[in-house]
Amino acid sequence: AMAELSGSSKSSRLRELQVQTRTYFGEARRLQALLDYSKQQKDGALAVLQQAHDEEMAAVQQQLQVLRSQSAALDDELGRWMDENDQLRDLVQGLERRLASRAPKEREAKAKERAQREAWQADVERRLRAEHHQHIKEVQEQQLMQVEE
Repeated sequence: AMAELSGSSKSSRLRELQVQTRTYFGEARRLQALLDYSKQQKDGALAVLQQAHDEEMAAVQQQLQVLRSQSAALDDELGRWMDENDQLRDLVQGLERRLASRAPKEREAKAKERAQREAWQADVERRLRAEHHQHIKEVQEQQLMQVEE
C-alpha cells in the first residue's frame, strides 16, 4: 500500500509538474507573442517616423537648393551692380577731373569776356558822352545865333 501510495504520489507530482511546465510554456509563448506584437508595433511606428523624417529631409533639401540658387543669382546681380557702380564712379571721377581742369580756363575766358564787355561799355559811354556834349554845344550855339539875330 505504501508503494502504491508512493507511486500515486510520484504520479501526481509528475502530472503536477507537467501541468506546471505546460503553464510555463504557455506563459512563455504568450509573453513571446506580446513581445513580437510589441516589436511589430515599434517597427511600424519607427517606419512611419522614418518615412516622415525622410520626407521632411527631402523638403528641406529642396528648399535649401532653392535658397542656394537664389543666393547665387543674388550674388551675380550684386557683382553686376558693383561692377556698374565702379564704372559709374570712374566716370564721375573722370568728369570731375575734366570739370576741374576746365574751371580755370572757363574763369579766364569769363574774365576776359567781362573785361571786353566792360571795355565796350566804357567805349559806348565815352562816345555817348562825347555825342551828348557835342549836341549840347550845338544847341548852345544855335541859341546864341538866335539871340544874336
